[in-house]
Amino acid sequence: MKKALRPFQQAGRDFLAANYHALLADEPGLGKTLQAIAAVEKLRLKKVLVVCPASVRLGWNQEIEESVDSRTATDWTIISYNEAAGAAKRLTEYAGPWDAIILDEAHFLKTPDSQRTRAIFKNDTGLARRAKYKWALTGTPVLNRPRELYPILKTLAGDKLKPYDNFTAYAYRYCGAYWDGMAINTRGASRLDELAARLNGFWLRRTKVDVLPELPRRILSRIPLLLSASDLAPVTAAELGIANRESYLSLAQEGYAQLGDLATLLRLTGEAKVGKSVDFIDDLVETTFPNKVVVFARHRNVIAKLAEGLGGFGHGVVTYVGGMNDREKQAAVDRFVTDPTCTVFIGNIQAAGTGINGLQKVARDAVFAELSWVPGEIGQAIDRLHRMGGLGLPVNAYLLHAPGTLESAVLGVHDGKQAVIDRLLDGASPLVDASLVGSVADKSYLGEIMGI
Repeated sequence: MKKALRPFQQAGRDFLAANYHALLADEPGLGKTLQAIAAVEKLRLKKVLVVCPASVRLGWNQEIEESVDSRTATDWTIISYNEAAGAAKRLTEYAGPWDAIILDEAHFLKTPDSQRTRAIFKNDTGLARRAKYKWALTGTPVLNRPRELYPILKTLAGDKLKPYDNFTAYAYRYCGAYWDGMAINTRGASRLDELAARLNGFWLRRTKVDVLPELPRRILSRIPLLLSASDLAPVTAAELGIANRESYLSLAQEGYAQLGDLATLLRLTGEAKVGKSVDFIDDLVETTFPNKVVVFARHRNVIAKLAEGLGGFGHGVVTYVGGMNDREKQAAVDRFVTDPTCTVFIGNIQAAGTGINGLQKVARDAVFAELSWVPGEIGQAIDRLHRMGGLGLPVNAYLLHAPGTLESAVLGVHDGKQAVIDRLLDGASPLVDASLVGSVADKSYLGEIMGI
């Protein structure tokens, strides 16, 4: 290996190398990619398939080039999850069995029936079935609730789940499942201490506090934006329109579905906040050190308006959104890192929230101009800055929200979900039942509609 491993990374390398099936769940920023590459080198594997989000393929190539001796005989193939969904049969037939498959950002496989999950885990033709070593990497194995772990656990750690290895049994045991009058509700959590104990030996998780005590802390601030009635007029009009007509949950009435209503309200709220968000970001760039800020949002039109507004203040701005190819995305990161006149990086929270490395070299402040229902997405995005190779300063994350709007419910949901996630991943909790999540969501019909 060209790169020297820290002691905890050596332990991670040895953990993967010692297990045919394993989940490396270190917090983002601790070098899971490097540890997996080192494990391949230690075992001297010949054929390795990496499946990852499209946004990090170049990152994998770069890490391999920087870490592996040029004399290595390993044949690396790196594809995206979308490519895996469309090419699983061709890849397995053409390339034959793999010595190892590495599933980076494995939380992308949380939905059992999705094309990419089936491409990886399907009994007969899934890519993982053709590999001797199967390693999953993710700093956020549970984005929302325990049911999201099931596809990975069923394939890679089924023996550890017995006798709860079919989903119904798993759901009743660990997801607080119950019959809600229409279907089995699996949105809760239960016996998390027992589940964590069962997974000992299958997964390894270290936090930054555990292994990098010298890493500065991260500071999360919720910043209320005081919007005028004029700012909120489109939101208010949409709320009145929704309130004055009958709303349906039926898929047959998708145009009037409450899920669609909530998405519309959040988009309109994000648009209403643009002016105040631009003011906040402009002030932050002028007062922070260094004078660079990373911004996350959800909607393309919000990102475009933020870029336009900040450009009007004289800031150099780059955007990073879905639909850009790998080289365009890397060019945006490179410009932000190397160009002193480029002071603002604006990324879609899903496209830019995982896999990017380098932003931490020049920025310590993250601003969320729009919020996500999923606390794990927020945490992943913050960890683009809170990671090794940073500035040695505390990382500040600012969640901009409009009080009294739907965003207030989003923040309440964060608190309930994060409590469940933390207890499972920390592996030291008393019995937790579905009421832990419901206690927040039940305060409003919004939480129940969103499937929280």
